[in-house]
This record gives sequence, structure tokens and C-alpha cells, in this order.
Amino acid sequence: MINKNSQEWKSVPFWIKLTMFTERSRKNALRSEYAYVAIGILAFISPFFLKCGYIGYTIFWLLAYNQSIAIRWLDNKNLWGEDENQ
Repeated sequence: MINKNSQEWKSVPFWIKLTMFTERSRKNALRSEYAYVAIGILAFISPFFLKCGYIGYTIFWLLAYNQSIAIRWLDNKNLWGEDENQ
């Protein structure tokens, strides 16, 4: 669990705060990352089955990459709570 009221959280860069805006735990952050990857894959292969263009699949890949960087940054700074054992 991220304690977003702590002093350590106030020193976190803005882009990490923005990335983790709705996330409260590492498990949920990982679920979001996997969801971005899955949606990116579906958006990439959808033009083979539907008559649409490659609109937005790179956005989901960038979101997944941003999420993974933010998770790793929080891991390195040990800002996850004590109950996060992953």
C-alpha cells in the first residue's frame, strides 16, 4: 500500500504521482501494466480482423512502459508499504 500522505511521497517526481494516481498497491499497479500490454496486443492485431487502422496501439505500449518504470522506481526507493512482499 502506498502511503500518499507520507513525507517520502511528497518528494516523488510528478510523473510518478500521475502514473500512480489511481493505484494504491503494487499488485494493482502490476495488473494495470499487464492490462495495458494486453490491450496493446489486441489493438495491434485488430486491423487483421476488423476494418480499422493502427490507431493507438503504441499508446498502450507506452503506458505499459511508463507503468513499469514507475513501479521499478518505487521498488528502488522502497516506497511500497510493509505489506507489499512482491
